[in-house]
Amino acid sequence: MVVRGRPASGLPARAAGEPADRASVAPLTILRLTDPREWSASSWVSDIVPHLAYGLTAATVYDRLTQA
Repeated sequence: MVVRGRPASGLPARAAGEPADRASVAPLTILRLTDPREWSASSWVSDIVPHLAYGLTAATVYDRLTQA
């Protein structure tokens, strides 16, 4: 939800970001090219941050396009 020009946050951003994260990691895991269980904390951060940014951007754009 956009509040006075501020970007969306919380659930809408996570709702878009988490599936994007899973969609990018799942094929690599299935093909055994990576194993998220063995990732370090910095690897998790470098994987999650861009997907949360995507979710925040997608939720903000959606909110702004659907404002009446």
